[in-house]
Amino acid sequence: MILQPSFFDAFNLPALEAAGRRCIPIITTRMDVAEIFENEKNAFVVKPGDSESIVKIITLLATNNDLREKMSKEAYKISLNYTYDKVAEKTSLYT
Repeated sequence: MILQPSFFDAFNLPALEAAGRRCIPIITTRMDVAEIFENEKNAFVVKPGDSESIVKIITLLATNNDLREKMSKEAYKISLNYTYDKVAEKTSLYT
């Protein structure tokens, strides 16, 4: 898992890169990258400052191997949509 409890962050590449390594992102609703993840499917998206939820999520992932395995696979699938080649291909359409 990767924990990034930011109060504000533009598009956050580390969360996406971590997903590409099958790490489950724990991010906040104030991060632009939260738009590409689905809460409780391939990431956990919490409100900024909600440390209670973060503790519960970390405990859940530490104790539930099946959930951790399932979510890490789903996070990886999302990351495949944002490889450097795919992003370059999409942005070249606008030049």
